[in-house]
Amino acid sequence: MAGSSRQMFSFARDKGVPFHAWVSRVPSGYDVPVNAIIIAALWACVFHCIYIGSVIAFNIIMSIGTVSLLTSYMVSIGMMTFKRLRGEPLLPSKFKLGRLGLPINIASLLFCAIVYVFAFFPPMPNPPANAMNWAIAAYGGMMLLAFIYFIIQARHDYVGPVAYVRKTV
Repeated sequence: MAGSSRQMFSFARDKGVPFHAWVSRVPSGYDVPVNAIIIAALWACVFHCIYIGSVIAFNIIMSIGTVSLLTSYMVSIGMMTFKRLRGEPLLPSKFKLGRLGLPINIASLLFCAIVYVFAFFPPMPNPPANAMNWAIAAYGGMMLLAFIYFIIQARHDYVGPVAYVRKTV
């Protein structure tokens, strides 16, 4: 929950979520983003209550979480791989893979792609409709909602962390 609230705070600070001004606010006297922590805690409670109603729905949510993490990994590793293939300079860092960087990035992408596909598989062969893994439909719906939000609002407000890094350097 600490990780998700910090990610929500940083994304809200970059104006990437609805109600970003409220979510990114850090009250005076506190060193933590209380609103982001409250939202993360409430979402965690809601998602855990789903398990009471349906184990299958809870498993779908877990699949979506896995696929979402894999998506973020594949995007970041993919961009690094793309830059390496084009011979573009990478940002300075303390950790370097040297000549093995490109093969490791490609192997990582292949592994993530395989796990990504398997995360959408149903729990058993030939499942009935009520036991099917509907994570792909839910994930597709969330991606569609995120895309619509980006087109309508976020593309006008979202700055991104790179702009902050460039301002401080």
